[in-house]
Amino acid sequence: MTTPATLEGLRHLASGKVRDLYEVDDRHLLLVASDRISAFDVVLDDQVPAKGEVLTGLTRFWLELLGDLVPNHLAGWRASELPAGARHLAGRAMLVRRLQMLPVECVARGYLAGSGWKDYQATGAVCGIPLPRGLRQADRLPAPDGERGAPGAPSEGVEGGSVQIARGILHLADPIPPLEQAEECVLQDLLGLVTVAGDQAEA
Repeated sequence: MTTPATLEGLRHLASGKVRDLYEVDDRHLLLVASDRISAFDVVLDDQVPAKGEVLTGLTRFWLELLGDLVPNHLAGWRASELPAGARHLAGRAMLVRRLQMLPVECVARGYLAGSGWKDYQATGAVCGIPLPRGLRQADRLPAPDGERGAPGAPSEGVEGGSVQIARGILHLADPIPPLEQAEECVLQDLLGLVTVAGDQAEA
């Protein structure tokens, strides 16, 4: 799949570097993962066969695993659950609910690696959050409340100011009143997701 497919009964709304978005009805959208490759925000001519199926499978796995902790937009993925005009794309397509996006981007570190490891070696902290001495590269990080979890970190792609809080960093693209409630809700979800995902990775 190199260009968005024409799907009967569905209106193509947008395309990203990898996924294509279609309108299903006033409550649902269709996300289709292609085999396109992008590097540094450039879509390359070559493709990876079945990449879309792999991406969709990974996404579905995590959405289903974490859905009890944080409800998400997944409404269906089986051929029988997809619109008639998209059932041939089962495996790479997901039926999703239309939701109002909370314009917050946050990244959590669950393990001491990458720039976090360099930061820790130099300062004993990650993102300004002091960590115990003697940690090794790729060790799972302790959460701020003493249990396993992750200090927050801003995404390098985020522009503008960030709102720093003791347990992480949240970037709000637009003011969200009341700010404190949004911070606390997103933070608790973030730490919960990282903890469950880390437990799954180590199972």
